Amino acid sequence: MENRHIPISLVLAGGLAFFAAVPAQAADFDQTVMMKWATVTEINYSVVGVYDGPHTHLFTGKAAVADEAAVKDRVEIELRWDQTTAQLVGEPTFKNYQSEVIDPRNGEPKCAPPKLTSPYEHFTMEKLENGPGGIANLTGTRGYAGGSIATFCQSAFVTIPAKDVSEQMDLFIPNAMILAMPATGSEHIVSIDAASSTIVTNDGKGWTWTFKLTPAS
Repeated sequence: MENRHIPISLVLAGGLAFFAAVPAQAADFDQTVMMKWATVTEINYSVVGVYDGPHTHLFTGKAAVADEAAVKDRVEIELRWDQTTAQLVGEPTFKNYQSEVIDPRNGEPKCAPPKLTSPYEHFTMEKLENGPGGIANLTGTRGYAGGSIATFCQSAFVTIPAKDVSEQMDLFIPNAMILAMPATGSEHIVSIDAASSTIVTNDGKGWTWTFKLTPAS
């Protein structure tokens, strides 16, 4: 696999106006790859989003974070994208996966870990809509688990009810022309494989997004 690295700001540029944002020194792109995608208006994106990071899994309101665990989650999305307008075409489809909570613990290491009585769901996607300039808006629900927690290391556990909270995320749709760009280096690394038409981004908030692009027939 050939991996390339480019600044995230270039990946997030929408539409064919992408090239206006490319610095002169970065103009040494792959002509063959560029021409392949320059003639395509609509592109099918198979998207896999994976969350892997710590997060609070009991809803404690505005109180200090009292529990945390390693959380894994996954969502898969199929969408069609018009790269000339940077807009969705038709209705996207998506599939949610059950979250995994690993080693739940109290915010105070000396306290007993929380006891969960129902599952924690990090993000259950419900809707995907057009947003501004190459961004799709993901709307869904975070399902905090029910359970109990030992506050201030007391022996008595306080019951915490399960709670669903609305969540929204921005999904930046990478422009297909990115596949033609050479490596430039950046603190925000994006992995690219032009041969398989695959782009990988990381939002810096625990989510890694893998985009597989296919010209729409």
